[in-house]
Amino acid sequence: MRSISLCVLISCLCWSCVAQDTQKPSQTPEQKLDEVIGRHVEPVSDSAQLKDCRNSLHQWDEWSKVNVPLCQKWNADNDRLTKENDELQEEVNTRRNDGLLLIAGVFGFGIGMAYLLYRAVKKIWPPSSQHKQLAVLIVGAVWVAGSSLFAILSSPRATASMTELRAMVYSLPGVLFGGIGFWWFGRRVVVRLF
Repeated sequence: MRSISLCVLISCLCWSCVAQDTQKPSQTPEQKLDEVIGRHVEPVSDSAQLKDCRNSLHQWDEWSKVNVPLCQKWNADNDRLTKENDELQEEVNTRRNDGLLLIAGVFGFGIGMAYLLYRAVKKIWPPSSQHKQLAVLIVGAVWVAGSSLFAILSSPRATASMTELRAMVYSLPGVLFGGIGFWWFGRRVVVRLF
């Protein structure tokens, strides 16, 4: 009997503890802090938050109605312009290749014509050491004149001193090889047998 009364007493105590805990709703840490420091915060009503949310949603809908078609138009323009840029780049590359081919053809034609001119001069005017020296001096003079003209025309806005410097630098190979050729064709080979 004693054990039954003890069980009833324990169950009553547990029931009263559970009843006291269920009377107070569980509090968040913020609510407990508010209770400790004595601060009273009014909860924001759900209707006000819902109204703000609906207003914000309405604003975003209005914004998207105006800006989404613009964005789609800009994307279409971007695709069209990208395609056009690719076509123009291909055309530029084609023209550049055609220009390089033309330059190579002109260069080859010039070398061929120089060879034919050399052959014609050699038949008409037999080469001697003085003739070879004269030819080297003429080629050197043409090189110097052409490089000076190129230095002037390649950068017309450059200062005079820069143009002179360029002309001298571009002329150096003509002067150097012209001098070496003049010396080479003017030397006399002396053969000593003893």
